[in-house]
Amino acid sequence: MERNVERNIRHLATRDELFNVREDLLREVASAKSDLSKTVSLVGLLQFLGIVGSILAILSFLTK
Repeated sequence: MERNVERNIRHLATRDELFNVREDLLREVASAKSDLSKTVSLVGLLQFLGIVGSILAILSFLTK
């Protein structure tokens, strides 16, 4: 029984290891948030250009 406890204790993470994992995770989340924000902005711009292009095409068709 004592060996099992000692073996399990060796597998536990230290505070420093947990802090490092937390910091890495926070950096990854910040990076993903930045990437997502850029993607959403790009998609919004493309949708706007598509709508404007469609309106111009309809107006061009109607004026002929």
